[in-house]
Amino acid sequence: MLKRDSQRTAFLVCVGFCDYGVCGELVCALLTP
Repeated sequence: MLKRDSQRTAFLVCVGFCDYGVCGELVCALLTP
């Protein structure tokens, strides 16, 4: 998997979980530098 695709996937997952709730905010905090 290309690094660019990996970051894109992580971003989409982050947005999806952020829409889900507070748990997503924690995931975003871990994924974002």
